Amino acid sequence: MPTSIRASGSKPSHFCALHNTAMNTAIIDDRDALIRYDGNWSETGGADEFNSTMTWSAVQGASASFIFVGTSVTVFGTVAASDSPQASMTFLVDGIIGGTYTPPSNTTFNIHHEALWVSPTLNDASHTLAITQTAAQTQGEIFLDYIMYNTTSSSARSYFIDDRDPRIIYIPAWRKFGSDVDFQHTSQGSTSVGDCFVLEFEGKSISFYGGINNGSAGQVLNASMVIDGGTPTYFVPGTQPEAETNNNLIFYSGELSEGNHTLVVTAENDYTVWVDYFVVTPNPTATGELTIPATTSNAITAHSSSKPRALVGILVGLTVGAIILIGLSMTVALVMQRRRKISRRSKLQTPRYNSSWNSSFMPSNAGHSQITPYVHTRSAPFVMSSGSEIDVPLPVGILLGDKQLRELAIPAEVARNPKVGESG
Repeated sequence: MPTSIRASGSKPSHFCALHNTAMNTAIIDDRDALIRYDGNWSETGGADEFNSTMTWSAVQGASASFIFVGTSVTVFGTVAASDSPQASMTFLVDGIIGGTYTPPSNTTFNIHHEALWVSPTLNDASHTLAITQTAAQTQGEIFLDYIMYNTTSSSARSYFIDDRDPRIIYIPAWRKFGSDVDFQHTSQGSTSVGDCFVLEFEGKSISFYGGINNGSAGQVLNASMVIDGGTPTYFVPGTQPEAETNNNLIFYSGELSEGNHTLVVTAENDYTVWVDYFVVTPNPTATGELTIPATTSNAITAHSSSKPRALVGILVGLTVGAIILIGLSMTVALVMQRRRKISRRSKLQTPRYNSSWNSSFMPSNAGHSQITPYVHTRSAPFVMSSGSEIDVPLPVGILLGDKQLRELAIPAEVARNPKVGESG
């Protein structure tokens, strides 16, 4: 397990600048209730997949649908290695725009985060995506992982930010990498102590995911995370089950106040801090639609009808006050009349009242939300109904949807290299 250390008042000694926001990309997991599945579907999962989950079907004709508001949509999945694939999926938007995905032949590695289908540009409106298993294989070949769609609406449940997003400022420039297990097949890594990046986002929480290299004692990464210039949280991972694990949850901010926030991550030693992607939970009130509570009309009615009641209360109060005043006046008159009749030696003693009101106020101490990072440990490779495992990495450095590159002859030693660097 990782070690989280909170320093009292200390901050990373390195400075990063800010950047403006960009268009949102919403992400929907295959298990999200917004996706409706019809027919026979099965659930499985693996550590490299989003939320470690996947959904697949061995029955031809099984379908799924998803309604979204946006300008484009992409369906991502994991594709099992196969010499002669038999499965296929079709995709339709609004029953008109569509395409088909067929796995490549003669593959010896599984493909992760594969763009099964990318829609063309759509009108910024509500659309319905339909997915159909047009051909199936009993052991499973195409596994749905997640859906992304570009949207101008701020009512999505989660937003995805890739490591290459222009909103992220790397200081100095970090090395660029790419592998099959990286989301979007890209990642970036620090090179020395003091390397940092800053991400400005709008939302109520943020999660930071990346890879972890398993080093010997004292040879593991140490990163500090700071939200809005506050107290840093330090992340030191525990022993990893493999030389490198991916899709680890490095940091979770916890619940934040609504509005804009800034995340700064700094490498506190020379060991690589890997950046893969971020997931932002938007503000609950940040919606593109105007919602009028059902109680509004009742509140207006109650407010309007309160005026006559208030007037009645005032009149009653005045009446009671007048009666009391008249009673007091009559009492005073009787007393004065009696005083004139009694001896002047008589004295009217009026008691003196000393009223006091003692109250105490105890201010409440608002608790501060804790920022606790942790690592998502790698689970066992996912197993299909046949009992066969899928846990072989695909050759690295492959771009999304580029089947030609995937079919190139890549040496085995390069194919098994978990990270291939690019010129930074």
